[in-house]
Amino acid sequence: MKVLVYITNIIQLILSPGSGWEDVSGSAVDRAMPLRQYLFGLFGLTAITVFAELFHVDNASFALALIKSVGVFASLFVTYFIAREVFVAFLPDMLATEFSVVKSEAVISYTLSILAIIMMVFNLLPERLALYYITPVLVALIFWKADAYLGVSKDKNWHFVMLGIFGLILPPILIQELFGCFL
Repeated sequence: MKVLVYITNIIQLILSPGSGWEDVSGSAVDRAMPLRQYLFGLFGLTAITVFAELFHVDNASFALALIKSVGVFASLFVTYFIAREVFVAFLPDMLATEFSVVKSEAVISYTLSILAIIMMVFNLLPERLALYYITPVLVALIFWKADAYLGVSKDKNWHFVMLGIFGLILPPILIQELFGCFL
């Protein structure tokens, strides 16, 4: 998978989640490995954007920015593996079709990519906007539209959304908040 297809799919998912997941299924995601390569690079880029606070926060220090940067990367990295285990454990019971590891990893990768891009944008802004606290709802909506892509049965739709919220969207937020308690 080329990086251009990856970026195009992310943009399409943000602009129109329903047709975005159709594009993801049409882009022949045959292996999860390239997604992970792009994903972990995006995590690193998101972590680097934490250093932007050195330019617009008065009492920012390089050491503190470095620690926050490690926290951002670690929260996203750990969430990827938490989500994989949660999906393998709980998702097969929610599907009307056969469970596909490749499709579930694609959903995890694209959802975390969108979270990372949102974090990156807000890291570059000088002030924390109220919109930042609403963006997890947007990510949950994008995740919810993945139900057709994965073949989630209609009666398990809310279970699927809760699985995404507690297994994919909430962990990086909680990990970063816990990490922030020690700073």
